[in-house]
Amino acid sequence: MFKFLRKNRKTILWIIVISFGIGIFSFGFISRTVNIDIVATVNGKKISYQTFKSLVSQQLFNWQNQNKDKEITQKDITQIKKEVLRYLIQQQLLLNEAQRLGIQTSKAEVISTIQSLPQFQKDGKFLPQLYFQNLSRFYHLEPPEYEKIVENNLIVNRLRRFILSNIRVTEKEIEEEYLLNSKKINKEEIKKKLLQNKRTLYFTEWLKSLYKDTKIKNYLPRIEKTIKQ
Repeated sequence: MFKFLRKNRKTILWIIVISFGIGIFSFGFISRTVNIDIVATVNGKKISYQTFKSLVSQQLFNWQNQNKDKEITQKDITQIKKEVLRYLIQQQLLLNEAQRLGIQTSKAEVISTIQSLPQFQKDGKFLPQLYFQNLSRFYHLEPPEYEKIVENNLIVNRLRRFILSNIRVTEKEIEEEYLLNSKKINKEEIKKKLLQNKRTLYFTEWLKSLYKDTKIKNYLPRIEKTIKQ
């Protein structure tokens, strides 16, 4: 989970979501009755406040591990909260699209993925006791909650592969780039770079198109205001 969020912070997916940040945090705030169970909705699909809190806790733990000689500020905490909420909104947006396209995963794949994660293994072998221990200590999640997160990640990854499956690089494009680089770069490397760039650009535009017709409601400001009262 930590790796997943860290990687995504650096990818184009975060860039896209940040570009929509103003919109995300200005959509339909809730009425006088505040439901603190729901932190946001994406086209009516609910994102739980508990999931949000758990991911924020994980990111704070990760931040402290990476900045042991620094003291976290309120500004840092606020930024982490914003990034987690953006991530969850984008994740739900992609899950909605996956559901529309009929993209799913299996319970067996979820279990296999979890058992392959090194944080739940000792000497290369999955240990149930270590799994439960680390979920409670580091993730602050119950097994069903964590398994749902893994399931969602698998579905989103499958959706991304599906969306990008038809992106190709032509021999002409490779040759042109090869000549532009004065024949200093291997053609296979050029092909990989061009393919990666084309996929990134295509996914960027595709993701933008999803946001255009999406109704997002952010309840976090009112929830936090209510909790402080």
